[in-house]
Amino acid sequence: MNPRRITVLVIHDSELEQGFLRSDDLELFPIAGYRGASMTYLSSWEDHVQFWRDVTGGAHGGSAPDLLLIDANFAEDRTAPGVAPALDPRGLLHGLVFLSRALGAEPGRPFGFRVYSQDVSRLKEHPYGVTFFGLLAAMAGQVPPFSDVGPSGGLHPWINNHMVNLTRGGEPKDAWQDALTMYRERVVNLAADNIIAIDRESALDCQAHARAVIAGSASGSAPRAIKWLGTSGEDSVLLSSLFADCRTGGSWDSAKLQEVEDEEKFLHQLVEFNWRDRDYEPSRQLLDHAVGGSPMPEDAFERFEKEKLGKWQRGRNNILDRIRGLAALMWAIVLNARERENTRIDQNEHVLSTPDAAALLTDLDLDDVELNRAVQHGLGRKSEKLTPGEMLSRMKSGRDWPFDPAAFLCVRQYLREIGVDQKWWPPCLR
Repeated sequence: MNPRRITVLVIHDSELEQGFLRSDDLELFPIAGYRGASMTYLSSWEDHVQFWRDVTGGAHGGSAPDLLLIDANFAEDRTAPGVAPALDPRGLLHGLVFLSRALGAEPGRPFGFRVYSQDVSRLKEHPYGVTFFGLLAAMAGQVPPFSDVGPSGGLHPWINNHMVNLTRGGEPKDAWQDALTMYRERVVNLAADNIIAIDRESALDCQAHARAVIAGSASGSAPRAIKWLGTSGEDSVLLSSLFADCRTGGSWDSAKLQEVEDEEKFLHQLVEFNWRDRDYEPSRQLLDHAVGGSPMPEDAFERFEKEKLGKWQRGRNNILDRIRGLAALMWAIVLNARERENTRIDQNEHVLSTPDAAALLTDLDLDDVELNRAVQHGLGRKSEKLTPGEMLSRMKSGRDWPFDPAAFLCVRQYLREIGVDQKWWPPCLR
């Protein structure tokens, strides 16, 4: 896949001059206006109606922008039914509709947005303005638990105050920087939650290039990009676009890049969250114990969790459960492929000739019934209780991989490493 730039959709009710983003590292999302003319931003209710009509009809190829910039006050829109003069919070409504659909259609896709306006001081007193803005802030994950905003009635003052803090300036050129920060944060969170799988080599390459830029020793003009696999397929985004807020006139601002990376640790975290180190290698190590016939030490899981997995603990997700589930899933699919092929698979003097997972599952502290539970718990797959055979049967008959992208890559890597012919793989893995 060719690396691409971050795309931006702007909702703004008045005329904007050409090049209004003031950045060569971002790309405007292509749209068509209500009258059929090509446009660079949505400026009216009619344009927005036409946009959704086109999307519903299959336009835009199902794609969506990465960043959404929302002009809060739509007082200059003359196509919509009139409201009180000079104050119209329907810009927030346009943004809310778009964001609801974007997040609902692709919840695993990185996305960032920002509200901007010069009229916040008045909009925060408008009942619809506060209502719409509160919903947008909630979608951004910025509304704290109600217990943290005071007793009954405390949410309204909190939203009023937040409207001022979240809004900078009255033009898109002052807003996309914050939306891009949200986008980077979303990429990290999705990678941490195994919803996207970061390509290790691309993350390391980008990290090395960023360090060279900061040190003033960067050479070569080859574009760098971060690659990942998500629920909608592969993606590759240019490093220069991911850090467009650290560039001016197509050149790096090394001091700004260092400031942003020191604060966010974006590249550092993506290197840490790559699927090979965090998912595949630990799962493979667990499998090697059983495949090689070596006994699993009694305290193996405790030591493994402490030595290898501690830095990847996240919230309530127990990474050890995930590794056990991955190992069980990888082995079950190998056994299934072997059963179909009806041959032996040799790998590094490991003879895997018995189509029975009992020994391995015992070493993983799993019995036959618990395989399905481990996979569901470890990989976040919630479904009706199935036996391992039923689970594999569904995978063989379907084209859709039922687990996260990192698990997909892990299983494919393991099948390749031990030499299982691709024709025996489940269709959803080919």
